[in-house]
Amino acid sequence: MKFLFATAAVLLGFFIGVAGLSFAAKPSDAPISLDPVEALSTYFFSFSWVGGILGTLIGAVLLLAYLVLWFYVGVKIYRS
Repeated sequence: MKFLFATAAVLLGFFIGVAGLSFAAKPSDAPISLDPVEALSTYFFSFSWVGGILGTLIGAVLLLAYLVLWFYVGVKIYRS
């Protein structure tokens, strides 16, 4: 059961991240769409544009750390 809460928290965190990336990347006159592939490609492109291969690795580590944080939030919610 703890794993289900943690997985649900990771999914929630993923969709919050996608919404944040979509909101930050769109111009003011374009509607916001929750397209995870476009949001993640924008995320990785921005890191790779700035830092090349090292930037892509840093972006991947930051994304994993963000999702692990949400995993622990789900575990914390389950335990309380």
